[in-house]
Amino acid sequence: MEHAYNLIRLGQEVVSSPKNAIEWCQKHHLIPIARNCWNCKQPMTIRSDQGIGSFRCQRQNCKNTTQRSILRGTWFDGVETQIMIAKGLLLTYSFANGLSYEQAIRESTIISTKEMTSSATVADWFK
Repeated sequence: MEHAYNLIRLGQEVVSSPKNAIEWCQKHHLIPIARNCWNCKQPMTIRSDQGIGSFRCQRQNCKNTTQRSILRGTWFDGVETQIMIAKGLLLTYSFANGLSYEQAIRESTIISTKEMTSSATVADWFK
């Protein structure tokens, strides 16, 4: 039963902080912790000093200087803030468990930010 989550456990252990949400997603392979450079095929490093984090090749000989979000190609592709990862997890849980649209809005509102989840956000996640 270690891997079973209800809404309370999800709130306490996973979305209690943006950092926890990202680490949980990485642990459960929803967000990668490693990627190889698409140019030189060597492992890239994660830079987390700018927002959510991005992969970047650090090899001096590599001509690849671009960064790619750690979220690119994942369920969270296009998410721009750490708090939206937490909201995305809560919304996914809500709909997977048959909560209504209104319940999903209420249950995905993060109290600590005092920012209510909008119906547009719910619609964006489930279009």
